[in-house]
Amino acid sequence: MAASQLDCLEDAPPGTLVTESSPEFFYSEGQRLAVEALLAGGQSAYAQRLAQDGLRSFLSDDELRHLAEAARDVPEPVGERDGDADELSLSYWPGCSDEPIPELELGWPLDENWKGITRAEVYTHPPGDGAPKVKELVRRKIQQAAKVVAIVMDVFTDPDILLDLHEAGMQRGVPVYLILGEQHLAAFLSMAEGACLNNLRVRVIAGCTFWSRQHKQVTGTLKEKFLLIDGDTVITGSYSFTWSDARLSRQLVTLLTGEIAGAFDREFRTLYAASRPLAPARVPPPSPPAPPRDGRPNGQPAPYLVSPRPLPPHQVALAPRGERQGGSSGTLAFASDLLCPASRLPPALPAWGQHSPHRKVSRSWGPRGCREEKRGGGLRGTPKMGPQAPPTSSFCPLSASGLLPP
Repeated sequence: MAASQLDCLEDAPPGTLVTESSPEFFYSEGQRLAVEALLAGGQSAYAQRLAQDGLRSFLSDDELRHLAEAARDVPEPVGERDGDADELSLSYWPGCSDEPIPELELGWPLDENWKGITRAEVYTHPPGDGAPKVKELVRRKIQQAAKVVAIVMDVFTDPDILLDLHEAGMQRGVPVYLILGEQHLAAFLSMAEGACLNNLRVRVIAGCTFWSRQHKQVTGTLKEKFLLIDGDTVITGSYSFTWSDARLSRQLVTLLTGEIAGAFDREFRTLYAASRPLAPARVPPPSPPAPPRDGRPNGQPAPYLVSPRPLPPHQVALAPRGERQGGSSGTLAFASDLLCPASRLPPALPAWGQHSPHRKVSRSWGPRGCREEKRGGGLRGTPKMGPQAPPTSSFCPLSASGLLPP
């Protein structure tokens, strides 16, 4: 129940009237109606509403242009089409969700002990005498982290800091969480393209949303920027993780330690629960298969010539490297790199002419210009050394490689 409703139920005197000069003045019905007119009809409708209510302009030209361009249509709830609009009111439950709260699955330090007296140190860019640069301060704290690194940042395009986060997560095993503003998310993804983000938990968040009764909405941006290290050290200020902010812009950041870090701990977990994960990358659909070529699907040529003779019951292979010592001129020293079929069998027998004279050897011609030797059981293949009949096709892998005479 609102505080004003509680005041009405109590016997206390009514509160002081809040005017535009009061510090607590925030909500104005006239301003809300003027913004609704801007989102629905543009700047001319906004000026007419101000004149009608007698209000002064409260939006700058840049704000007027940005709000008019950022206005989006709100999808009509299903209940309004089905007659159940009372249960789906955007006024009372604009962000109601049944999704569970995301977990910090990489780990989070739960240290309820007192963190010490709050201390603050101010750093600027350009730096003062003897003070480190702002980017140097941030990188040093990330490289010293041992428990957790939690970052809330509006713009992140500095590859040096991304490399520090990757090293902390992959090599040191430190949990790394990153919450980025939705407005500049494309710049981060472009910078991190090709990088491994499996060890980081990256989520996205936007600002608050204004809904109008004309089914229009406009959403703000993320302005918070802070770095939480190990649950007890915070760096916050105007610095964004960009090359321009580190070298060109004037910056002021504050290094906070002690009990004040607990407030940033709670704020980060609140933002983490309100954020959404990165959308999975869209994989392009596979291209249609190419027409068959040489009897092979997908347009791939056959790796070896198909012999017109039937293959033997076992695959035939050349002897492994170094097992062939014979031959005419030692040209078979690397013949094990070429296989007649695609699979390799156990080592073959010695080269042609080096078999034992005490064992009976039967020879016969096999497919692909290879000679088969049969000693007892299995088949072994050795390249044909003598003259052979002309091949039935225009290509033979062994003769084309120069290992066999044509």
